[in-house]
Amino acid sequence: MILYHGSSLEIPAPDLTHSRPNVDFGRGFYITPLY
Repeated sequence: MILYHGSSLEIPAPDLTHSRPNVDFGRGFYITPLY
């Protein structure tokens, strides 16, 4: 399955320490199957 995260870079292992706590859906790494 190919998933997209809003970047042209491949992210082999998401690092949640770079997440911001006060965004719309909270801290996390959001992906979608839609391009």
